[in-house]
Amino acid sequence: MKYISQLLIVSYLSLLLLHSAFPPRLRLELSGQLDASSQEFLKAHQVRLGPHAFALPATAEGVRILSTLARYERRANDLCLQNLANSRTLITEDGLPYRRHFVELRPDGELLVRRDEQLAWIYDPLNPASQPEGPQKGYLASPNVDVVGEARALAAHQRLLAGYQRALLRMESMAQNLVVLDGPEDEPPKATPPVRFEELLQSMRPQPGRPGSPFSQLISTRS
Repeated sequence: MKYISQLLIVSYLSLLLLHSAFPPRLRLELSGQLDASSQEFLKAHQVRLGPHAFALPATAEGVRILSTLARYERRANDLCLQNLANSRTLITEDGLPYRRHFVELRPDGELLVRRDEQLAWIYDPLNPASQPEGPQKGYLASPNVDVVGEARALAAHQRLLAGYQRALLRMESMAQNLVVLDGPEDEPPKATPPVRFEELLQSMRPQPGRPGSPFSQLISTRS
């Protein structure tokens, strides 16, 4: 009986070591491709990208990567709504028509909001606001917002945001089972404190699940 107990303890500790050395991974399968900013960010964090999928470890680093992607998609979503709301705004604070805003995700996780300064010109010589002379004579300066393209981008960002939120919740249940084995020698192994995902998701707009999500499957695998 004593031998069996020792064997069970050794087996349990072996499983804990294996779990710590090779944490479970969350595989995210996409229906399309990520934009250039997201791809560069994942590559900078040594995440291997497949044609339509990538996997993240259920660790603190994996949570940081996934939460940064969700934050980026939410900011992009908000800017798309702003662009659509101002698609006909001819005069802004600087006296010029509204210019499209967009966000870039840097490899270090920083979000940079930029503005496309190129205006759209519509030939409308009877409009009193059109250019009276010069190379743009008869043309009216207008917002450079492509309504159709912006609406498509908005839908894509909303689907990705909803997918990342579901993936974060799935990773929560995986990460809470991880065990810290690299503490001081006089301390026994202890479970990592649970991540407060509720606080993380409070800053993200909730999006109900809908058919056609970019994440067709969420599969837990080991590397």
